[in-house]
Amino acid sequence: MCIIDPSSIFACATLGCGVLSTAYLASNINKIPHPSECGLIGRLCLMTKIHSHEPLELTIKFKNATSEFGKGNYFIEVVSGRFKYATDYFKPKNNELVLNVDLPVHLRQCDDHITINLYKHHLMKNKLWGTLKLTLDNILNIPRQRRYTLEGSPPTHIFFSINRFGSDLVEEMESPLKKYALIELQNDGEKDVQGYMSKYLNNSSENKKLRFYSSAVSGELEIMNDLTINYKEFYFKAIELTSGYWVWCYWKNREDYKNKKEEKGYIPIRSISLVKKDRKKNDRFYVRYQDMRGYNQEFFAKSINRDRNSWVDCLNEFIQMARTVFENTDRYQLLKLQLNSEPNAFKKVMGASPRFKLVGLDSGSSEEDYKDENPDFNSDDLYNKIGENSDEEDLKYPDKSEDSQYTSLENNILKSNIKFMESNLYRQI
Repeated sequence: MCIIDPSSIFACATLGCGVLSTAYLASNINKIPHPSECGLIGRLCLMTKIHSHEPLELTIKFKNATSEFGKGNYFIEVVSGRFKYATDYFKPKNNELVLNVDLPVHLRQCDDHITINLYKHHLMKNKLWGTLKLTLDNILNIPRQRRYTLEGSPPTHIFFSINRFGSDLVEEMESPLKKYALIELQNDGEKDVQGYMSKYLNNSSENKKLRFYSSAVSGELEIMNDLTINYKEFYFKAIELTSGYWVWCYWKNREDYKNKKEEKGYIPIRSISLVKKDRKKNDRFYVRYQDMRGYNQEFFAKSINRDRNSWVDCLNEFIQMARTVFENTDRYQLLKLQLNSEPNAFKKVMGASPRFKLVGLDSGSSEEDYKDENPDFNSDDLYNKIGENSDEEDLKYPDKSEDSQYTSLENNILKSNIKFMESNLYRQI
C-alpha cells in the first residue's frame, strides 16, 4: 500500500514555487523600480556621491545608418535601465537607412550607460543586426553629430547626436516647441540651459518667449505643391514683421538668408489652418493655408535632417501661441474695433488684396505691384508710425546667434509687404 506523506507534498510544492519565482524574478529584475527613483532617496544618493549624475532627459537625434542592408524593415531600440524606446520601421535604399528621427529617452541616476540596438524586423522574431553601448562620457559630450560603429556583422555605421537636460527642465520637455528651442540653444554651445532660461526667459513677456521659440520652426524643408512636379529645397524662417505679427518666410537656402537676400516668398502664420502628418510616409507632412483671396492652398513638406513629428508639433504649437500673442496686442484690438464700427471705411483704408504668391514661385513682390490698388493708402506713413511706437519689447531676442540680422531683414520685408499684411489682418478678423 502506497502512503503519500503530506509533508513531502508540501516540500515539493514549496520547491516548485521557489524555482518558478526565482526564474520570473531573474527575467524581470530590470523592470523593478530602483529605490533612487524616489525623489528623497535619489537626492540622498546624489549628496552622498553614491550616484554621479541626476536623472537626465535625453533626445537622441538619429540621422542615418549605412551597412550592407538586405530587403526588409529595420528599426532601432534604445535600452535605458528598465525602459525601452523604439522607432518606427525604415526601409533601406542603396544600403542606407535615412532615419531623421528624434527619440526621447529617460536615463535614471542609477544608470551609467544606454544600449542602442538595430533590429531587422521578422514576422516571428526580430533579428539583432548590431548593437552599441554608450557610456556616461559619451552621453555628456557636447551635442554633435557623430559616427558610431555597431558591433555585429556586417559592419554598420550610424550617425546621431545626443541632447541631454536635467530633471529641472521636465516641464519644458513636455512642450515640443520649447523642447526643440532648447535643443537648438544647446547645439549653439550653451551649457547652462537652466541658467539661461532663468536669466532671459522665465520673467519675460510672451512676445519675447515667442521670439526665442521661433528657432524651433526654422530650417530646411523640401516642398512640393500643385505648381511643381518634384520636391524643391528651401530654407524656412519665422520672422516677426511687427510686434506680435509673424510670417513664415522662405529662401533658396540658408546662405541667402544669412546674406540678407530677398525672400522667395512668405506665408502669414495666422493664415495657416492645418499642419498634419502624412499617413503614408514618415518624413512628410501637409500644410494648408488661405491665400489673400480666401482660397485654400496646400503643399507637402518633406523634412531634412530633422524628425517630421517635431516639425508638425512645433508648428502647431507656434501657430497657436502666435495667434494668442497677436490677439492680445493693442494693434489687433484697434483694428478689430475699427472693423466693427466702420467696416466700409476700413475696407477703403485696407485697399484690395494683392495676389498671394504660392510656394514654389518667386515672390517678385515690389511696390510697383501695389501702386494702383489704393492711391489713398500711404504705406510709408504707416511704416514710420510703427517705427515710432516700437520699444525694446518689439526688438528681436538679442541672445541668439542670428538675431542681430532680424531688424534689417524686418525692414526690407515690411516695406514691400505692408499692404499685404494689413489686408490679411482684415480678412482674418
